[in-house]
Amino acid sequence: MANRESQWTEQQDQILAQTILSYIENNGTQLEGFQAAAQVLQRTPAACGFRWNKEVRKNFLEQLEKAKERKVEIKGTRPNNAVKEHLTVIASDDVITQASQLIELLVAENKELKIQIAKRDNEINLLTGVLQKARESIGFSEGSLKIRRKASET
Repeated sequence: MANRESQWTEQQDQILAQTILSYIENNGTQLEGFQAAAQVLQRTPAACGFRWNKEVRKNFLEQLEKAKERKVEIKGTRPNNAVKEHLTVIASDDVITQASQLIELLVAENKELKIQIAKRDNEINLLTGVLQKARESIGFSEGSLKIRRKASET
């Protein structure tokens, strides 16, 4: 299957799940969790909700039940901004770490590609020199090729 830019990674699924579960546990709503996850994951709340309901939720059923039980214990309290900010910071640290690792990999790959290009350029230059010497040794030139073509056409 082709790798798409919008494809979800396992780490993004984990961030989504932890965000949703934390919001539920702290007497928030799934919708609030989708909005928070969307900011961290740079996706829409709808995309987060769809991913949660279609794929991720079934892998976290036990944690979801525990979060709902915890919510019942603290019923009547709403998550304050400090809790929301803490959840966002935790998730964004994961994204920053993931992005930093990806940048390091891309920089290393870029260096390797530059080395390969330089090697290919050297090979092309060498082959061009060999070809030129071969042409000179047999008295071949572009002009002589045109004359031979015209002669063979008539």
